[in-house]
Amino acid sequence: MILTLVGIMTCLYVAIRNGSIIYYFKYYVNSEGTANLFGFQIGADALVSTFMVVGTVCSILGTIMLKPMAALIGKKKVYMVSMALGTILSIAYYFLDKNQITLMFTFQALCNFAVGPAMAMMWSMYADTADYSELKTGRRATGLIYSSANFAQKFGWSIGGAIAGYLLAYFGFVANATASPETIHGVRVLFGLMPAIWSAIAVVALFFYQLDEKKVIEINLELAALKAKKSH
Repeated sequence: MILTLVGIMTCLYVAIRNGSIIYYFKYYVNSEGTANLFGFQIGADALVSTFMVVGTVCSILGTIMLKPMAALIGKKKVYMVSMALGTILSIAYYFLDKNQITLMFTFQALCNFAVGPAMAMMWSMYADTADYSELKTGRRATGLIYSSANFAQKFGWSIGGAIAGYLLAYFGFVANATASPETIHGVRVLFGLMPAIWSAIAVVALFFYQLDEKKVIEINLELAALKAKKSH
C-alpha cells in the first residue's frame, strides 16, 4: 500500500513536470520569441526540445548508476534521496528568473539524473513486497502486487494530466494568447511548486516503508529456511 501511494506520487510528479515544460518555456522563459542558450538565440520549440533531450539523457545515466547506488546505500535510501533532490530542484524553478537559462538546464540535468533511478527502483521494491507477502501469508501474490504497480502508474499519469489542465484554467490560461501576469505565475507554480508537492509526499511515505536492505535479507533467509524445512 505504501509503495502504491509512492508510485502514484512519483507518476504525478513526472506527469505534471513533463507536461508543463512547454508552457514554462513558451509563456515564461521565452515569451518574447527567442532566448539565449550558450550564446545562441533560439526559439521556443528548439529550447523545449533541447531541454527535454537533456532530461532524457540524464535520466538514462541516472538509471545506469542505479545498481551501484543501491548496493552502496540501499534501495529505500536511493529512492528517498532521489525524490528529495527532485523536490528541491523543482522548487528552485519557481524562483529562477526567466533569463537564467543555464541554471534551468543545469537543474534539469541534475533533477532527471536524480529521479531517473527512482522510477526504475520501484519495480525492484515491489519484488521485495512479494517476498514479504509470501513470508506473512504463505502465498506469493506477485500478480496482485504488480497489478497495483500498474494501477499506480496509470492513475498517476491520468490524474497528473488532469491537475495540470485544471490549474492552467484556474490561472486564466488561454492557448496562444498573450499571457497575463496571473497566468505566468500559474505556469511557474505548475512547473516548479506543483510537482514538488507530490515528490515530497513520496519522501514522507517512504519513511514508513520498513523493507530496507537488512529486512529484505532477513525475509529471504526465513523463506529459504521454510522451503528447506518443507522439502524435508
